Amino acid sequence: PIKNVYKHKILITDELKNRIQTLHGGVTATFVDIAMGLSLLKDMGPDIKIVTLDLSIRYLAPGLKGWIIAEIEIVKKGRSIITLEAKLRDEQEKIIALASGTFFRIE
Repeated sequence: PIKNVYKHKILITDELKNRIQTLHGGVTATFVDIAMGLSLLKDMGPDIKIVTLDLSIRYLAPGLKGWIIAEIEIVKKGRSIITLEAKLRDEQEKIIALASGTFFRIE
């Protein structure tokens, strides 16, 4: 694995779909937020205290079925501010969303 890059996945189930039967955008945002937080825990240790400051998502294609894989990259770690980026792909490697997030480290 590439340093500072972590992968997480979520299975699209009927409960996670919206009324037009695609992965709900709110679920996608929540998944990215959780995946970024877990990536920081893996990278910096389980005792780190972090909260989300900012999360921006660009939805590029619908998530229809199967697994969605999030590739999370830690872009910069400052003393208190940490910046991350994410690419979400479906099982066919099609990018369905891009995201960036900023987290705050609580001392």
